[in-house]
Amino acid sequence: MRSGVGPGAALAQAGIECVRDLPGVGANLQNHPILYLSFLTARQDRQRDAPLNYNALRYSSGLPGCPPSDMFMPVMSRPTWNALGRSINALGVAVYKSLSKGAVRLEPNGALHVDLDLFSDERDLARMVDGLRRCFRYLNRLPKGMCRHLFVPTRQSLIQQLLRPTPLNAARATLIARLLPPPPPT
Repeated sequence: MRSGVGPGAALAQAGIECVRDLPGVGANLQNHPILYLSFLTARQDRQRDAPLNYNALRYSSGLPGCPPSDMFMPVMSRPTWNALGRSINALGVAVYKSLSKGAVRLEPNGALHVDLDLFSDERDLARMVDGLRRCFRYLNRLPKGMCRHLFVPTRQSLIQQLLRPTPLNAARATLIARLLPPPPPT
């Protein structure tokens, strides 16, 4: 759009010369909404000196009007390189064939506005809710004490900082891992 290709009226409003008027540019933006449920793992249940272990289940929601193999459920063990990562496992759910559609628009000042509109199609929300229920059922089947302190990772800036492999981040992650509560008595 900034190069002049897109909806002519929006380009003119942003002060961009329209090279080619294509109203569909920026429309029909789709993404895969995903949510991870992370949990601390007791020391005796952790992988020892193993790299990231990533498996996934691809399945069909069976919801009317939804394509086959529309859901994705990743399972991760030891999702990061540091000591904290050895303490964490994660189970996620993703709507892999989303029906919701967002858009990328050009603001009058020339800035881009991205609207994912992730759950604008109610079937996407219904599939996400069903997927989360499946996650909870699977987590409840784990041996007692293996899954403790369930959380949704929300502090993305902190997580991204700790993912950078530096000596300082290694020390921080080790300290955080040591501060985690001990496993419950068996």
